Amino acid sequence: MAKEPAKEPAEEKQKSARPLRGKPVSGRPWKEAVKRPHSSGIVKPKNKKKSSWAVRKEREMQLKDIKSTEAEMKVESSGRKQAAREKREERKKRKEENELKSEIVQAITNTAKLKKLNRKQLRNFAKR
Repeated sequence: MAKEPAKEPAEEKQKSARPLRGKPVSGRPWKEAVKRPHSSGIVKPKNKKKSSWAVRKEREMQLKDIKSTEAEMKVESSGRKQAAREKREERKKRKEENELKSEIVQAITNTAKLKKLNRKQLRNFAKR
């Protein structure tokens, strides 16, 4: 019987350092276990220095100014949009009125003729 060659101690330590795992659910034994959560890739500062009270108040004032100007801009743009919408509607209304004015109208005095017409011809008539 031949003796097995002695394993190096570093190799044994490396094997024992790895935790024992069963067969993975996915059935892929070559996949390694996730060692850390994926969100830990972001490095967060551990000792974040707090800013002074004056600096924080100054930052708050700047944010308030920005938000107020933003609100003004929104009101202004909504006003412009409203005006443009009203202008469009007015133009459309004026166009329809002009079309009605420019139509050539022929009054039908003998209504008995209407009874003789078929549906397609009746669709072309408008009652005003």
